[in-house]
Amino acid sequence: MEGFAHEILHQYRNDRRPRKTYLIAVTLDMPNHGDREISGEANLSWDSGNETHGPDMLSLISASASDFGILFDYFPSYIPGRFKKFYNIAAGVSLEDMSRGAYP
Repeated sequence: MEGFAHEILHQYRNDRRPRKTYLIAVTLDMPNHGDREISGEANLSWDSGNETHGPDMLSLISASASDFGILFDYFPSYIPGRFKKFYNIAAGVSLEDMSRGAYP
């Protein structure tokens, strides 16, 4: 996602249209993914032999929602006085889709 964030910021910065707002990109790995991976097996599906796939996915979704909530709540305090309004957009790439060749 870091590469996507850099590209989006680059295009935004080089767009000559007048802007009404600033743009900040924040990237993070989902729980048990990337630098946060603890167990690769927990990321596997039932078809791949992970008998606890259901609870693994539910805990990933719950932890991700918590992470995003904390980020949205506290990130503005790190840039005081610079912004009066925040608009949040979340984007991502599925690692499963990438492993299947869905992305170049």
